[in-house]
Amino acid sequence: METEEKKEKKNKKKKSDKIEVSVKHKTLRIVCFVIVTVIAIVSFSIGISQWVKKEPGYYDIKASADDLVPGYANGITLTCYFDGKSDEIRVKNNNATTAYSNGLKWIYCMVDAETNYDGYNNIAMLNQHMGEDISVSSELFNILTDAYEFTCRGTGYNMFAGLLAQEWNSILYLDDPSEVDPLNDPYEAERLEKLAEATANLDNFSFEIVDEAKHTVCFNISQEYRQLIEDLELEGPVLDLNIMREAFILRYLTRTLNDAGVTTGFIATDSGLTCTLSESSEAAFLMYGRAEDGSVQYCAGIASQPGAALCQFTSYAIDSEAGGYYELETEGGTLLRHPHFNLLTAEMNEFLLNASTVSYSGDIVEACLRCIEMYSCKDAESLRQLIAAIPDGDTNSSYILAAAPYIVNTSHSRASMLSSAEDTEYVIEIVK
Repeated sequence: METEEKKEKKNKKKKSDKIEVSVKHKTLRIVCFVIVTVIAIVSFSIGISQWVKKEPGYYDIKASADDLVPGYANGITLTCYFDGKSDEIRVKNNNATTAYSNGLKWIYCMVDAETNYDGYNNIAMLNQHMGEDISVSSELFNILTDAYEFTCRGTGYNMFAGLLAQEWNSILYLDDPSEVDPLNDPYEAERLEKLAEATANLDNFSFEIVDEAKHTVCFNISQEYRQLIEDLELEGPVLDLNIMREAFILRYLTRTLNDAGVTTGFIATDSGLTCTLSESSEAAFLMYGRAEDGSVQYCAGIASQPGAALCQFTSYAIDSEAGGYYELETEGGTLLRHPHFNLLTAEMNEFLLNASTVSYSGDIVEACLRCIEMYSCKDAESLRQLIAAIPDGDTNSSYILAAAPYIVNTSHSRASMLSSAEDTEYVIEIVK
């Protein structure tokens, strides 16, 4: 039976003028579909039919329920295109469900920083057994070594900032976060400053590869950092992939799905990440801007291709009902608060509205890291320099500044892949 939510979703899709999907008999012809990275809603604007008789088309794949890991599929959406006869489509759907559920649950448990699961030596175990040698899976070993390398670069990401990220996120989701915003609450500002200063000092942490062949590692923190945790009365994981967590999940999951023969469709997260599978149709990622009146609108399309990846971070909620965003009214104007907090300084980027990166080689981890680096720039000039220095290759990065909300600034690399939205004020300028 069709729920009211599904009816509303279907009606909204009928009104869309961005996509035209023509179904004639049993053949679904798609010239181009549009990938929409939208926080807290399905990332592709494509109608989905799941009646008893299976017709060629796009299907939402639902992860199997698991009482031991109840929330493992929260915030992630897999949509696949299946063709063929009804029985063939049903087999493909079942295969996709199995591969998706098994792969997602496994990697979710591996990167969980707080909860232990039987049979998994995961990040939570490293947090709970500091100073001990722990052998992990080859996949988690590669994730941890990549995260450590990114941390050592000092360009914005920190795998040891679990408590700092937790402190900031606890503010974002309050009913009235403005009361404890660090700009209004000196006590909270001091907590964040102390925690950020100690977290940015990598001497407070050790991550050692004990035995590379056996994937054995050892994580520990200094006595000074332990004392700070006690003084601030903090509880939670120190070692945490935080904002990169879902990028690592998608990297593993897209590879797993492709290997299982699930190759047509896309997978997306509420946080702004999207990956197209290896044999997907031609597509266009959508970039969203925020007009001067505060409304969120489509501003540019970025041509995609099979096996591509997009990371789009915004300082505002694309979906008005999404949590983790709020506006702070000050004498100088409205400040936007969002999850893309500087994990090195505890400062909030107030000049950037949108940071987007497309990797045409499908490297969602590198795309996510680039967007983190963009949000970690101290000002618009340092951001311009970062993007201007991108060499021609498989990556395009674009951004929108609060001071110029109708200009989409893009790297020279793959600049031709962008086009501004029709009948809008938005223009595209190449960063030099």
